[in-house]
Amino acid sequence: MKGLLTKDFSLFMQRKRFFLLMMVVAAFMSFTSEDVSFVTAWIVMIMSIFALSTISYDEYDNSILFLMTTPILRKTYAVEKYLFGFLSGLAGWFYSLIIVVAKSALTGQEDLMQNIRDMSVFIAVILVMLSLSIPINLKWGSEKGRTVLFLVLGIGFAAMFTLIKLIGDKIDFTGIFADISFNALMTGIALFGVLLTIISMAISIKVVENKEY
Repeated sequence: MKGLLTKDFSLFMQRKRFFLLMMVVAAFMSFTSEDVSFVTAWIVMIMSIFALSTISYDEYDNSILFLMTTPILRKTYAVEKYLFGFLSGLAGWFYSLIIVVAKSALTGQEDLMQNIRDMSVFIAVILVMLSLSIPINLKWGSEKGRTVLFLVLGIGFAAMFTLIKLIGDKIDFTGIFADISFNALMTGIALFGVLLTIISMAISIKVVENKEY
C-alpha cells in the first residue's frame, strides 16, 4: 500500500505546476465571489478526479502489466485508489478551508462557522464521486469509462427528475428537510457516503481480481 501511495504521489508531484496554478485561481475566485461552496466543490472535484488519472497512467504503455508483477495484491491496488482519491480530495478541502478562514480574517464579512458547515457536505461528496467513478474506470478504462460514467449519471438524474415530478406534488420535500437538524442531515449524508464506498470498493476489488492484464 505504501509503495502504491508513493507512486501516485510521485505522479501528483509531476503535475505540481498545474496544481499550484489551480490553488492561485481558487484563491482568486474565493476572494472575488460570495459563494465559497462553488470554489470548494471545484477544488474537491479536481483533486479527487486526479485519482482517476492515476489509473490512466497505470494503463499507459501497458505499465499495469509490470505493476502486477510486483509483490502487491490486486485487492490492495483497488483499495489504494480509494485511499489516494480520498486523501487528494481531503487535501483540496483543507486548502479551501484555509482560504475561507483567511478571507474571513481579512474581510470580516464572512460567517465563518456557517461556511464551514456548508463545506462539510463536500467531504461526503468525495466519497460519492470516487464510489461512482473508480469501479467504472477500472472496468472499462479511462476513455470508455468516461462515456459509461456520463451515461450512469444521466440515467440517475433522469430517474431522480422523473421521481420528483411524479411525487413532488404529494410530498413536501422542503418541509421534510426543514424538520431535520443539520447534524442529523450531515450524519445521514456521511453514512450514505461510507456505505456507498464500501459497496463500490467491493465491486472494484472484484473487477481487478477478475481482470486480465
